[in-house]
Amino acid sequence: MKWQTSIRRIKEIQQEIAQLGELSKARKLELWERIRLDWNYHSNAMEGNTLSLSETKILLTHGIHAGNKYGRHYEEMKLHHEVLNMLQAIVREERPITQHLIRGLHAEMMGEKYEIDAQDPQGNPLKVAGRPGDYKKTQNFVQRGAERYHYAAVEDVEPRMQSLITWLQEEEEKGARHPIELACRFHLEFVTIHPFDDGNGRMGRILMNLILMRMGLAPAIILREEKEEYLRTLIIAQDGGAVEPLLDFVAKSCLAAMEFRLKAYRGESLERPDDWEKRLLLFREGPKLPTLEKNAERVYESYYKSILPLFERLKDKLKQNFAPFFCENQLYYQYETASYERQYDNFMRESGSDILGISQAVTAYHEGRLGDELSKVDIQVRFSQGAKPYPQLSRKDLNAKLEVHFDQYDYRLVFGYAVLKKRYAEEITAEEQATIISTIGSSLAKQLETLLKKKGNEDRI
Repeated sequence: MKWQTSIRRIKEIQQEIAQLGELSKARKLELWERIRLDWNYHSNAMEGNTLSLSETKILLTHGIHAGNKYGRHYEEMKLHHEVLNMLQAIVREERPITQHLIRGLHAEMMGEKYEIDAQDPQGNPLKVAGRPGDYKKTQNFVQRGAERYHYAAVEDVEPRMQSLITWLQEEEEKGARHPIELACRFHLEFVTIHPFDDGNGRMGRILMNLILMRMGLAPAIILREEKEEYLRTLIIAQDGGAVEPLLDFVAKSCLAAMEFRLKAYRGESLERPDDWEKRLLLFREGPKLPTLEKNAERVYESYYKSILPLFERLKDKLKQNFAPFFCENQLYYQYETASYERQYDNFMRESGSDILGISQAVTAYHEGRLGDELSKVDIQVRFSQGAKPYPQLSRKDLNAKLEVHFDQYDYRLVFGYAVLKKRYAEEITAEEQATIISTIGSSLAKQLETLLKKKGNEDRI
């Protein structure tokens, strides 16, 4: 069967990951941020949420409501995002899955107030208040063509949910079923019971992935584009047919997530094969951020939230990798004002973490003490005078520079021949930080390789 083939490959991935060691804190954060974005967007989109991928990213990253969509759709996305954050603590603390936990998660996901579509005794549509965390009080169903598929009766919800929890606990103790089969069958029974007035689909996928995460697997993200296939396999199983198509589907989704996790452990880029399509989609949709004009407050906020952390990370990363080759390590900082008067200094200390000169200039600009408008800041790292193990590098220099220009509506990062523009409302993401540092590091590595080869050739003459 296909799902067993996927499981064999997942076991191979787990073995390789076990040999690769722990991920760094930054890499873990980058991986989890990417998983959360995909999970939030796709799971909510399948339930009719109208936020686009770019609007989801902007909302979760910056808290900005961009676009003209229903207010409830923004609220749904934020609440779902918070529940995903709670899952990490649940897994870390090894909390068991209970009815109390499930109802608590549902309450968090639905928020304080929401409405659901219902019918009066005459069959007329009406809106009624939802009950976050409470099991349904009226029968729910789904329309399949001319027929209605009714979920568990109201009076059966509590006992069936308890039976499901008991089954899960017993199966976990036995350990006979693979986590994917366990999570899949739990998910099937949960959505068949449909215990809540609303949010059952999202809740079912959350609980399925919580089971996988508790057992060391990556969450199986079901993509919006796969909705029809996913629902088809569910319907087959609910109507008494084979469960294998659903198992195949979930195992395939989990395998894709494990392959993605493996890339993180291998140190590879976390860009997916279809990310170029998503970037085009984001470009076509436009950033949809508010147009904020430059002022001292926005420059100050952008610097301390995004630019300074990038400068610090770049400085530390380059020093860690290139300083062993050289005796002298220098970092120059520079800032320019609107009148093009330049201020600069040489700064590289063994202790202390602040890019002191630039921070002082930005703070002075924010407080009105600079006397002019700040237009640019940059840092330049220089390594020179070869270290003892590398005498052939004597009197040779390596240089790298990162500039940040403060324009009218955005700040612009220039590194080598590449440029990244960010609105004043946007922060530099962890993925963008990694790209900038990788680009500059690769350039320095090529310079170093050239120096070593050139000196090696000279010595042979």
